[in-house]
Amino acid sequence: PGYQAYTVLLDGGEILSGLLFNETANSVTIKQANGVARTISREEIQRLQNSKFSLMPEGMEALMSQQDVADLLAFLHSPIRTDKQP
Repeated sequence: PGYQAYTVLLDGGEILSGLLFNETANSVTIKQANGVARTISREEIQRLQNSKFSLMPEGMEALMSQQDVADLLAFLHSPIRTDKQP
């Protein structure tokens, strides 16, 4: 789990996308762009696919200063916190 985007196709045809937040033998948890983490039973999943695209909008880095890019990279390389403290 980390910052890799995934797309999940469920049995009912619903499609989810987001970060692979947690994975067990029986389920996966996808953290969606709205911040909601959804745990899905593997029995409900038709397809779990690693996305080839970044979650960051195309061209966004062109609008960012060098410091903003450095700060973003530092954040992405920091450990994922599982507690709820700021």
